[in-house]
Amino acid sequence: MRGASEKKRRTSLTSSLTVWSSSGSEASSVMCGMALTIGVGGGAFSMGTETASDGSDAPISKTPAENIPKALNFLLHGAVRIILPLLRRAWLLPRITFAIMGLSPSSNNPPRPPRTDMSRGSTRMFLLLGAFTSWVTPSLEAQEHRRLGEAEALREQHPDVLEMLDRLDRAHGVLLHGLATEGEAVRASGSDLPTFGFEFDMVDRLTFLVQGEGTSQDVDDADSGFDGLGPRAAEIIRWGQAFQREIVSILSDQELPDPRAALAEAVGMYRSRPEAALTSEPKDMDILYDHAYAFGFRTGYADLDGFIWAGHWFRLAVTEPLTDIDPGVERMGGIDTVTTRYFSKLTYGEPPEFFPSEIPLAPAIAPGLIWLSPEAAMIWDNLSLYLEVLSDVLAAPTTPDVPGAITATTDFFMDPELAVTDQDEWEIMALRHGIFFQGGYPLSVMTESELNVDGHAAHLSGGTGGPGLTIPGMPRSRN
Repeated sequence: MRGASEKKRRTSLTSSLTVWSSSGSEASSVMCGMALTIGVGGGAFSMGTETASDGSDAPISKTPAENIPKALNFLLHGAVRIILPLLRRAWLLPRITFAIMGLSPSSNNPPRPPRTDMSRGSTRMFLLLGAFTSWVTPSLEAQEHRRLGEAEALREQHPDVLEMLDRLDRAHGVLLHGLATEGEAVRASGSDLPTFGFEFDMVDRLTFLVQGEGTSQDVDDADSGFDGLGPRAAEIIRWGQAFQREIVSILSDQELPDPRAALAEAVGMYRSRPEAALTSEPKDMDILYDHAYAFGFRTGYADLDGFIWAGHWFRLAVTEPLTDIDPGVERMGGIDTVTTRYFSKLTYGEPPEFFPSEIPLAPAIAPGLIWLSPEAAMIWDNLSLYLEVLSDVLAAPTTPDVPGAITATTDFFMDPELAVTDQDEWEIMALRHGIFFQGGYPLSVMTESELNVDGHAAHLSGGTGGPGLTIPGMPRSRN
């Protein structure tokens, strides 16, 4: 790869807010709509029918308490999120008050009508609803964020795949927890040699975990592994993992008329949390080789790195039968093939029955995903690169300030303009690393490389020298 890559600079756009102004009659309609929403939500509420114990479709009566969640989700999600937030604007308060009282807000010293019980009640209702809006709107927004990653279709159609994705995420957390402890021990010893037995024991533990034989301690250590990176990095990783689950779920949904639109919606929902969303522009892969602690993980713990890359391969590979094979027996067979090949990579055999020797990326392993949503695939790969650099930081014996390096790494990957490249270069560079070295095709066997050099040599063959990339806030590359 060329040494001095051209960096794409993006100018962030400032969106303008269009202020909606309501007339007195519109404000009155808003108030009526709110009153109707609260009235229905507070009483007994039933939508459609449910099958009774005798098999009939007779409606099943429910108490108000049981129906309140449905009423809130069905009615308030629309009414509160679209109409009621407008009431939080200060300029709307007098307009609605005047509308209720039948006055014009522009009149000078209008005659004050006698206060009635109705006007008092309307004013009190408005104030209460304003307070209610402030409370419920963030709650509904949080529910929307939580929906990303619930993967309902995947849970219904392919629960084994969802379980495997969860185990792989947990395994990565356990690894980060172990690397943080190991890195501290190595640095404290004054040596650059890994602790004897650490890698073997960790590979053994993670293998049992992904095979479904993990323990409750794995859950605790996984949480500690992510949380130990700091709240910001932990949230970025968890949000990215939720996004990956949602993408696989969308691809598995047999009822979707337009998967592209659903994927675009998922990307939009992911990006709705800018504090946790990685950029959708692909980061330049030079960063894997040129940052100050490059190869800290790969050199010291090659098998562990390969184990994690095998997990990256599965996540991407399982999208291929979902994009290339119609629902039914053949698709299930394709998923079984991917799963079988994943576990064969953990057996220390001959490639492809061995760990990948290059980090798997979407252009090489999941072209079907790129065809449907390049943005989703680029976000996916950015998360993989982010996790790899974080592992280098934790494992490198030369890292003097781990929290500071984590912050610098996070700032780098969250910056939408720094060291980004275009889609063509991202795809070409991923393919230069070799499909074979990244784990091979998901649905057909590769026994040798399609390249005439190894993956890393293919990366370097395009270079022309130069300073390479650095992460601001971290020392220059060791090279």
